[in-house]
Amino acid sequence: MSTTDAVIKKEEEIQSFLVDPYTKIFNYFSSDHSTKVSVVVLELTGEHSRRVNHVSDKIYYILEGKLDIEVEGIKYTIKKGDSILIKSEKWHEMFSEACKMLVICGPSFNDKDENIA
Repeated sequence: MSTTDAVIKKEEEIQSFLVDPYTKIFNYFSSDHSTKVSVVVLELTGEHSRRVNHVSDKIYYILEGKLDIEVEGIKYTIKKGDSILIKSEKWHEMFSEACKMLVICGPSFNDKDENIA
């Protein structure tokens, strides 16, 4: 197996950054690794503004806490162990006082694909 067949990310290699005052991203696998899928952990402590992805579908899997999410005007509350699939072209926004979630995006996340209201 060549080094391009598999990519291992060690905990100490994970880069994090703030998207806004309420959203911290831990970047595990991005479009640098694969154009087909990206994986991040997102910590949310407030509002994650209304947005839509035109190409990518996203899966949010709750690792800790509770998430309130509105998709196309319908409100949901999901908690640890729950997940939700948001298909492309669906407007959504999220809020949590304290939530940690795994976000899987396919094809891989591209900020040119995302519009924020």
